Parts: sequence; structure tokens; C-alpha cells
Amino acid sequence: MKGGCIFSNGYIHLSSSSVSGCGVVNIDGQAEGGGLYSGSGMRVESSTIANNTASGKQALGGGALIRRSAYFVASAISGNTAAAVTGATEAVISGGGLFTGCQARLNSVTVTNNQVRATNGKATGGGITAGGSVYLSFTAISNNVAVAPASSGGGVTALRDSFVYYSTIDHNQAVNNAGAEFRTAGTLSIRNSTISSNTATSGSSALFSSIPTFINNSTIAFNTAHGSDAGLYFYVGGTLDIESTIVSNNTSSSGTSYDMVSHSSVTGAHNLIMHSPLGTVPRDTLTGIDPLLEPLANNASFNPPLTHALAPTSPAIDRGSNTKNFNWDERWQPFSRVFGIAADIGAYEYDGTDTDTIFKNGFD
Repeated sequence: MKGGCIFSNGYIHLSSSSVSGCGVVNIDGQAEGGGLYSGSGMRVESSTIANNTASGKQALGGGALIRRSAYFVASAISGNTAAAVTGATEAVISGGGLFTGCQARLNSVTVTNNQVRATNGKATGGGITAGGSVYLSFTAISNNVAVAPASSGGGVTALRDSFVYYSTIDHNQAVNNAGAEFRTAGTLSIRNSTISSNTATSGSSALFSSIPTFINNSTIAFNTAHGSDAGLYFYVGGTLDIESTIVSNNTSSSGTSYDMVSHSSVTGAHNLIMHSPLGTVPRDTLTGIDPLLEPLANNASFNPPLTHALAPTSPAIDRGSNTKNFNWDERWQPFSRVFGIAADIGAYEYDGTDTDTIFKNGFD
């Protein structure tokens, strides 16, 4: 069964449209694209794909399944579900909001409240699964869920070169790799972005990577896991170059908690990483220090991704670098990347304005 509302073996272009309340069910096999199915590619502009379902022994793309590449701009993917039918064993469920066979490009998009579910089997990519690359810019991946005995990538799962720019991945949930996972091939680049408040229910890490990863001017904080590696986990092959980035306040429900764990080499400079196994961080890293982050909030009313502001007394202020010569911090214009004598560490640049002088670190 394919395409609850729209089925096409060719290219689909949606503009100022809504695909909502549709579904496909295949009790004995594969259900693809609860809202729509494209055997080719798709472009979506100023449109919504919401509250669609795909149910089967295998279910791919609760909102949409695109066999090739998909490009979304100024759109929303929300409330979609890919789920295993009752009684299905060894189910394979993937892409609650969106499943693409190739790359997924999202610019100024919200991916929220999507889910993948299976009582038995595997579920990946609560928000998005891409068989190729994921390109996120000015995008929010929030409140997506992957639920199964083996579930991962609560927000996003990608298998090739991926890019996360000026975007936030927050409040997603899975057994493992709660916010995002990047596997198989290529490289991962994260710039001016925030990964926050994701929950790994019985495993570990908000972000998992097994490919070479480059992180610049970003914030990874307040994620929760059951395992010790609550923030970033880099598997063998997942080398890391990290620059001017905060990794802090990530906690484990099982005891010992590390903000970052890497099984490969780590290079970079001007970072603040609160807790990491000895010897795994660059020599000039600020460790054992609280960066004094304020709660995740909309600190720029026109830009959907949320950020953690820095308190006026934060040790991250003027301690970072700007090796990529960014003009703006994650919030984009008019928020300069460098205010003062040097860039701040993290995704947010303090500009002398205290956004919250009473409550710190999420205690309000």
C-alpha cells in the first residue's frame, strides 16, 4: 500500500498545500507514505504534511515516502506516525514524518511530534529517515519519538554526508541516540546549531556518529540518557574535530555521566566540555566548569529554532573562536557571531543583554 492521499511514480511539487489525515495499512506487508508517496523526487514549499499514518509489518514514511530526493522550504511536517500493525514480529518501522531513499534538504522547516512505533522489532527516525544525506538549515527537529525494543534516531537518522546548520534538535526520544544518528558513510558537519533536551530511555547519547564529524560554534546540552555517554558518542571511525562548542549539563539516570565519549581521535580548540573521560578532549578545553546556560527559548522571535542564551557571568563569553568566519550566531541576522573581544563558545553570542537574571540552567 502506497500514498494515502497522493500517489505518484513521478515528481511531486507541493506549494501552499496541506496533506492531512490520510493513511495506508498493509497487515501482511509494507506500508509506504501515509500522506503521500513519490517514486521519484519531491519539492514542498509553504506547505504542511500532518497527522498521517502508515501501518504495516514494515512501515516507512508516516507522513511521506520519497524514493529519491526531497526538498522542503518554509513548511511543516507534524503529527505523523509510522507504526507496526498489532501482532507484527520483527517489524521494521522508519521515518515517522518523512522517509527518503536519497537526500532530504530542509530549509526553514519544523519537524515536530512525529513518531515511529513497534511492539517487536526496530524503529528508527522518529522525525526523519534519509537513506542518503540530510541537509538542515534554519530548521527545528522537536518532540519526535522512536519507540521499539530497538529504537534509535528519535529526531533524525541519516546514512550519508549530512549537514546541520543554524538548526535545533530538541526534546526527541528513543531507546538509543535520542536526538540524531549519522551512520555508514561520508562526513557530518554541525555549525551554529543546538542539540538539547533529548532523552535516550534505556541506552545512551543524544547524538551518535560513526563517520568523521566537524562541529563548530554549537551547543549540546541538557540531554538525558540511561548510559554514561549522555551527550555525544563517537564510535570507531567517528573521528571528531570540535571548535568553539559547549558540551555540558548532559546527565545519566544510571550514575556516571559523560558529556562526550569518543573512541577515535579528537581535535580542535576553544571548547567547553564539562565532563569527558580523561585524555579525550583537546588540550585547551575548559572542563569541570558550568557554562551557565539559560533555558532553551526563542531568543529571536522571527527564527523558529530555540537556543540557550548565556548568562552575563558565563565563562564561555569571549573565550571562543570563529574559524569559519560566520557573520551571525544561530539566530542569524542581526545577531553577530562576534560581540566583544572574541566569539563566545557555543551557538549563542552574548550581546550584553541579560535575558534571564533570576533563573539559570532550566530551574524555572
